[in-house]
Amino acid sequence: MLIPKQFQTPKLVPLTLSAVTNWDAEILEPAAASVQRLLDGETVVAMPSDQLSEQQIVREANKSEPCREFCQVCQRLFVLRDQWEIHIKSNRHKRKLASRTKFEQKNKRLRATDTPEDKLTVENSTKQSTN
Repeated sequence: MLIPKQFQTPKLVPLTLSAVTNWDAEILEPAAASVQRLLDGETVVAMPSDQLSEQQIVREANKSEPCREFCQVCQRLFVLRDQWEIHIKSNRHKRKLASRTKFEQKNKRLRATDTPEDKLTVENSTKQSTN
């Protein structure tokens, strides 16, 4: 499945900050180095878990499993599995899905009832109205 470009997300590189006074050393410099590696064509790899604090590891474990699910019906991208599952079960998604299904069935019936004579009539009336 192709995801439209505006919904594609880049891979994330986690950066941690122990104190605001360490901003340059802990955030700015590593971020600039990651961007430079990307510009140089290198693969940027997330920090190994041994560099993360115990508190961050617990916080990460409690987060939902990452995913890349795109809802064609609603035109939305989801990056967490629990958000995707909540969306699929939501009334908004179900209403849009039902509306889309109903629309497709109606178009299918209309196409099935079209006869070659109907198409000629439409083409002739279009030609006459443009003249």
